[in-house]
Amino acid sequence: MSVWKELAGKYPLENYPGYEPGKPPRVDLLHKMHYLDTLEKVWGKKWGAQGIGRLREVAMSRPTENEVNPIFEKDPAFFLMFYGMPNLEKWQEGWDNLYNILKEQGVKIDLLEYPAPLIGPYGPYRKLTYLTEPLVIRGGTIIGRYGHCPYKIGLERHYQRFLAEIGCPILYTVHGNGIWEPGPSVFIAEDVLVTHVGVAGNMEGIEQCMPVLQRAGVKEVHIAHVPGYVGTIEWPASGIHHTDMWIGPVDIGVVVIYPAWCGYETVRWLRDKGFKLIEVPPEEQRIYTPPNLIPLEPGKVLMPTGPEKTIRAVRKEGVDVIEVESPGILAGGGGGLRCSTLPLIRDPGPSLEEIKR
Repeated sequence: MSVWKELAGKYPLENYPGYEPGKPPRVDLLHKMHYLDTLEKVWGKKWGAQGIGRLREVAMSRPTENEVNPIFEKDPAFFLMFYGMPNLEKWQEGWDNLYNILKEQGVKIDLLEYPAPLIGPYGPYRKLTYLTEPLVIRGGTIIGRYGHCPYKIGLERHYQRFLAEIGCPILYTVHGNGIWEPGPSVFIAEDVLVTHVGVAGNMEGIEQCMPVLQRAGVKEVHIAHVPGYVGTIEWPASGIHHTDMWIGPVDIGVVVIYPAWCGYETVRWLRDKGFKLIEVPPEEQRIYTPPNLIPLEPGKVLMPTGPEKTIRAVRKEGVDVIEVESPGILAGGGGGLRCSTLPLIRDPGPSLEEIKR
């Protein structure tokens, strides 16, 4: 007896959508099925990390010798070495602290491991450990196109391979003259995304992805026109280009923000939408970048140890702040806690209408 004869009884034909005995498939019924209705059956999980619902799964990549290549010291400004050559041991220590705390909080972690040395199409890669670059929305991933780091061009292939290995579908890849690094954009509600036009994004890149975002349930995208750099990477030019460096949600309708990096139009827009703003002092933004935080769920976040004024203000709003000793992460290349993770799955969270109420 063939294996299929043994298994035949386990798979009744009624399992197939659109099945009617003795007839072709009911195609009209198939056409009424939403992609998200079949996501878990086809791809294994309910992929999607938009919003601020409970964080379930992330990807991480531990810093390695790839991050301390002597070639980077040939031109620190070009390689955006804001703090000089990083201390790999301290960087790994901070990364390990973050990894362990996420595990303790019940977050599943998928590890992306790169070979060493890893060479890109133009030379060695840098900042491999900062994974918040693809954007995982309801249904799968948008892979961007780099605008600020020529030594990261080509990582798209590695993300594609990794995502395929863990079973997360790719919905779109930015192409043409589009530039958008979508992962550092910030969801402040299930259906509202804050993103950036600047050195890490242009309007063509964002517009390419708008239909994909809308199909995932995103109803509003606020585009902040952020500053950039010309001939210097000294403060305050360092770190400006990504949204998650200047805004981070900590609870329903509450965000931490450094307004000098986003423009007043964004501040006004947030207030019009009913958000309470916790402003980061300049001295804490320069050293710790507090908005680059990780929301675990509404009212519970991970933040770096150090920015005492900001953390005190967040706790005053009733938010549970778990501090992470991570001095080597920011010094590693200008990224923070959020930069070190790629959110993969979150529970559905509050919409903008719920926040307004």
